[in-house]
Amino acid sequence: MAATTTMTYGAYSFSPVPFIEISKEITRSGDDSPIQEVTSVTITGTIVASNNLQGDAGIENLKTRIDALRDAFKDDCQLFLVQCGAVDIVRAYPKVLTPPQFSTSNNNWTLTTEFTITLQFSVEVGESTNYTENVKSTSESWSLEFADEYSQYTETIDTGQDTTPYALVLTHELSAEGISVCSGTGSGGYSSDGWEEARDWVIPRLGFDSTSISDGASGVINVDVNDLGVYSHMRTNNQNEVNGSFAATETWLLVNTGVSGLASAGATEDFTVTVTTAKSSPNTTVRVEGSIQGLEVRDYGTNPGDFTVTTDKYANASSYWSTVQNRLYARAKAVSDPLSLNRSLHTDALSYTIAHAKAKGAINYTYEYDNRVCFLLETGSLSGSVLSEIITVNDSNHTDVFAVIPVLGRPNGPVLQEISTTTELKRDVSIEVLVDPPTGCSITLWNAYRDQVKSGVADILCEFQTELTSAADQVFKHQDNESWVAQQGRYSRNIGWTYQECAGTGNTSVC
Repeated sequence: MAATTTMTYGAYSFSPVPFIEISKEITRSGDDSPIQEVTSVTITGTIVASNNLQGDAGIENLKTRIDALRDAFKDDCQLFLVQCGAVDIVRAYPKVLTPPQFSTSNNNWTLTTEFTITLQFSVEVGESTNYTENVKSTSESWSLEFADEYSQYTETIDTGQDTTPYALVLTHELSAEGISVCSGTGSGGYSSDGWEEARDWVIPRLGFDSTSISDGASGVINVDVNDLGVYSHMRTNNQNEVNGSFAATETWLLVNTGVSGLASAGATEDFTVTVTTAKSSPNTTVRVEGSIQGLEVRDYGTNPGDFTVTTDKYANASSYWSTVQNRLYARAKAVSDPLSLNRSLHTDALSYTIAHAKAKGAINYTYEYDNRVCFLLETGSLSGSVLSEIITVNDSNHTDVFAVIPVLGRPNGPVLQEISTTTELKRDVSIEVLVDPPTGCSITLWNAYRDQVKSGVADILCEFQTELTSAADQVFKHQDNESWVAQQGRYSRNIGWTYQECAGTGNTSVC
């Protein structure tokens, strides 16, 4: 007696038993992609209204059996079993790829209709396979390109070599489309969805790989991996639960740290130097302004909660700034020197502004230098502490002394009468000094500092007085006052002399 063939899906038993067509597809989407085996089963059969065609056939009975078949295949992952006697031909928990599709009945839906069902699975129950990754398509790519906004600058300046590095952007893209894995219990559920299988393929392959630069870019970009610092690691992911896909993209900023004179490996800088001259001022101003952007070092780890920023942007920006700050004067001088200024730039900045954007990890700065003349007080103990010095000299020269005699009714005005003498000569000298205020909060300290500044100013005024006394017959001091604003470090003194020349002629002519 021949063995009987049976076919069931879950609790549904096919009668009559339909034909099945089994096909296996073994695919591999790339050299580093897994080999994947997918089995498709196409079921082609006939629904009959009644096992006894002479009995209870009819539209209602056929519709009932059509609905029963549809209900049986509304859920995935039921046990699909095809047996020939006691021998398993197919035993698997498939996904219903195409639910029952019914063709037009040739007997007006009263007796029979044909149907087609497509199932898909990767591994049969009890089958051993080396194809363990449940993904049917994968993709992995690396790209390396120079970042246009970062270009290398190198120049030899007074303090040595001034350098900012070039940078490259490394991009790593991973994607996969997974196959949902049935739980194997016949309950209709999945032990893992397709996107989860895709994610499990993507995640182990994430991370920086120096060989992608040394090997992949060899002969094209030709940078030295050992000279590149890895910063600003960013990751994004995209999961699509409908089509069972998962993708991740990660980027790095690779900064050339193997350059002599580089201030810091953890930041980039952009700066400009502007030279300003004006007819209204004898001084030339050179402005150095720039921005430092710190770079972040991240560690994503492998488990939830592992993510950490090992070095934040501001820490790297500050480290870079501590070196760059000493180069600003040399940068200004390197641009202004070719202009052949009549005086060299003063080493002390005329003004400066430093802005710290800690949350953004950035430092912005503006320094202004000029070629102002030296300060006379910048000697001795006051060297380096004088911020401003203004010396003003006013000379009152001889003018005619004459009488103005009003005459009643005289249409030409008063009578001017020469009395053959001139006014006295006067010289007024004012000195205003701004110095760094003394540290501490003590009247004694402030007064001691004032005396120090006052002594220096007195030495300058003494030079003016000596000039007068050596050239004049008589010198009288008609004015002497001073002021001291301790909290501002501001001191001023005004002195006026009236004098008579030794051989003065009292000439008032300007011709």
